[in-house]
Amino acid sequence: MWFQIGRNEEAGTRAFSFLASPFHLLVRVGQYLSSAAILLCFAIILFAIVRRYLLGQPLQWSDEFNGYLVVAMVMLGIAATFRINGHIGVDLLTTRLDPAKRKLFEVASNVAVLAFAVIFTSSAIDTVVFSYDFGNYSTDYMEIQLWIVQAPMVAGGAMLALTAALNILERILGVNGE
Repeated sequence: MWFQIGRNEEAGTRAFSFLASPFHLLVRVGQYLSSAAILLCFAIILFAIVRRYLLGQPLQWSDEFNGYLVVAMVMLGIAATFRINGHIGVDLLTTRLDPAKRKLFEVASNVAVLAFAVIFTSSAIDTVVFSYDFGNYSTDYMEIQLWIVQAPMVAGGAMLALTAALNILERILGVNGE
């Protein structure tokens, strides 16, 4: 272990979990919102199918709205997926490393994710602010303000950055965060 909180590893794990729990709760809320977006997307697709093929009255806005939901479901669920190592990864190299080198590799990869998330979130904030200030609207049927649709990018990027930072701390401190 590189560093240990206090003398008691269990107490260190509890202290870290206590401090990290609000962030984990935030990521879990994002996960639930992402799941809700998936269910809503499914319901809209079913409704659009019924309207088109049974009633002969196609929905004009369903494809556009589902596109916006895809952005929300991906961005709000990205941190939770990262938290459980659900993304595609290549472990050909890492499985052959000894534990100390594997920990170093995990810290380095989390630093890369953190850097990406910070840059992405900064860019997303600029995009949302520009869309809000300029008054951008979508050009399709819904004519919705684009900053509303882009806001999940900021939330998802920030949650991804927090998750990567917590992962780094967990690896360095040698504690399990959940």
